[in-house]
Amino acid sequence: EGFYIILNFNPALAPGATGTLTFEYEGETWDLWDEFIWVAVGDLYPGIASPFGDFYTPNRSSLRTTVTIPSGYLLASSGRLTRQEAGGIQTYQWAPGEPLASIGVVGGKGYVSLARKAGEIDLAMVVRPGYDRFADQIAEFTKQSADFLSRLLYAFPHNQLTVMSAPFDRGLLGIGYPGLLMITDLAFVGGTGGLLDRDSFRLLVIAHEATHTYFPHQTSGRGIAAVWMSEGFAEYLGLMAVESVMGRAALQPFMARTQVA
Repeated sequence: EGFYIILNFNPALAPGATGTLTFEYEGETWDLWDEFIWVAVGDLYPGIASPFGDFYTPNRSSLRTTVTIPSGYLLASSGRLTRQEAGGIQTYQWAPGEPLASIGVVGGKGYVSLARKAGEIDLAMVVRPGYDRFADQIAEFTKQSADFLSRLLYAFPHNQLTVMSAPFDRGLLGIGYPGLLMITDLAFVGGTGGLLDRDSFRLLVIAHEATHTYFPHQTSGRGIAAVWMSEGFAEYLGLMAVESVMGRAALQPFMARTQVA
C-alpha cells in the first residue's frame, strides 16, 4: 500500500505498441456493511495509469484472480469461476476469456445464488434472503437491456452475467464490471417511496450498469474523458432502453426532471 512503480522504456515504445506486464500480488480486505465485501483496483490488484491519465487502456489484461475465504461466504467476480472447499476454507478462482480493464470481487455472508436465464445469457442473481421481491423483474430487465444494447451496438460481450444486490443507499445505485453488475438492495425490495418504486427507474438502473460493459470496459476515452464519456453513454443509452422497452410515455418523467434541473 502506498508504493508506486514507474516504468521507463528505452527506447520509447512506438505509438500503438503493446507489451506484457505480469504482477504477482497478495492482499487482504475487510468487511463492509454487515459483512458485505467489495474489493477492486488498488485493494485487489495494483492499477496502472498512463502519462495521459488513461486508466482503462493500460489496465486491459488477463486478470486471473484467486481468493481464499472462510466457508459461508458467497463471492462473485468477472470470468469463468472454479471453486474448491476443504477444511472450512474456500478457494475461488476466476479466469477471464478476454483481457479486461477492471474487475472487482464482491460477496458476503447469507447470500444465495438464484439461477435465471436472460435470453442467451446465463444469469446468476446473488441476493440476501428477504431482498428478492423484484429479483425476477430485474432478471427480465437485464435480458431486455442486453437485447437492446445488442441490437443498437453489437452482441452483448458476455454469455454469463452475475447481478448482485448490494447494500448501497440512494447515493450509489449501482456499479458495473465486466460480467458483474452490483445493484442497490433498494431496487430489489422497493417500498422506499422514491424513484426505485417505479418500474421504469429500476429498468434505467439496470440498463445504465449493463451499458458499462461496453463503456468504459471495452471502449473508453483518455484522461477525464473516460469518466464523462462512460457515464454519459451509460445514462443516455439507459434512457433509450427505457423508451424502447416501455414506450415514450415512460421516458417523459425523466425528461421533465432534466428540464427542471
